[in-house]
Amino acid sequence: SKEEMEKGGLAHWLERIHPDDRDEFKREIAHVIDTKMPFHQEYRIHRKDGTCLFVQDNGYFLPDASNNSTQMIGLVTDITEYKRAEAVLIDSERRLRFLKDFDDSIHPLVEPQEILATVSHLLGSHLRASRCAYAEIDADGDHFTIAYDYIDGCASIVGDYSLSLFGSRA
Repeated sequence: SKEEMEKGGLAHWLERIHPDDRDEFKREIAHVIDTKMPFHQEYRIHRKDGTCLFVQDNGYFLPDASNNSTQMIGLVTDITEYKRAEAVLIDSERRLRFLKDFDDSIHPLVEPQEILATVSHLLGSHLRASRCAYAEIDADGDHFTIAYDYIDGCASIVGDYSLSLFGSRA
């Protein structure tokens, strides 16, 4: 608010900016002061009640008689709901892109083993998992075989196993 800015100026405002956004804000303000260009930034601020908002900050510095930027004028707009909607849209686009890539990759395959290996890789990569595997359980209900797995930074678990080794909960 205008009153808060008058009480503490830019230093007071900086305290409210999310720590992860503060350095970029400072760099942009320094650039704007040097170039006398208008500013446009998006960043997060903490409200007095502890909640965090995304804001869009637009404005410019007013030069004094010596052409030094000592005052600024601008408009800060709460864009939190927009950012939430944007995140949902990005997530939806990511899922749709995955499904399209999945379909494009699986569609031409015929051999079940090739399909299983491809599915394990695509799903593990999409989920950003360290491991993704497909297991076939034997008729006895205790033994299973992992023929293919996707791994990222861990050892493969391809092999034959017994569920009883994993305890009663397995």
